[in-house]
Amino acid sequence: MKTRGSILAVMGMSFAILTGLQLGPFMTQSMSYAAEMSNNEETENIGQDFIADGPSKPVKKESCFTEALATRLWADSEAVEARHAALNEREATLLGIESEVEIKLAEVEATKQQIEAFVNRLEKEATDDIDRLVTMYSTMKPAKAADIFDRMDPSFSAGLLRQMEPSRAGMIMAEMGADKSYRISLMIANRNAAWRAVD
Repeated sequence: MKTRGSILAVMGMSFAILTGLQLGPFMTQSMSYAAEMSNNEETENIGQDFIADGPSKPVKKESCFTEALATRLWADSEAVEARHAALNEREATLLGIESEVEIKLAEVEATKQQIEAFVNRLEKEATDDIDRLVTMYSTMKPAKAADIFDRMDPSFSAGLLRQMEPSRAGMIMAEMGADKSYRISLMIANRNAAWRAVD
């Protein structure tokens, strides 16, 4: 198919021949114009071919990060957040329980100290009472004290006589009945019998 540039070139050459003119500047200009037009048309054709075919589309690479994977990661993230919140709540609960336990332990310790103080006071008062009885019977006449000891429970009499000075206790026991003195003597002797070595 002849282009417009080619037609013009042929027409110029024919006109020069018919008029008997030599190929000169006009011929050169015609040829240049024809060549330029031809190049322009080729450029247009190339552009039209590019537009028709369109630019080559880039090859789409498949990605490993799919929608299913994104959904799974989101679910895992929510599960981790929920577990973290549950752990924080449990920690707060344990801290509250620990605080309550510490308060209860402090109360128990305070009660224990009160009981120990009360028991110590009772023991001291009981010891003081025994000490006063020992002092009182030690200052009495042996016969009078012996009469009272004969009426006491033997174990109690043995306890009092044991805390007296041996000489004073012996004088009182001499005034007591023989049977009562014997029983008291056995109680005093057997008080620490388990700790004495047996030959």
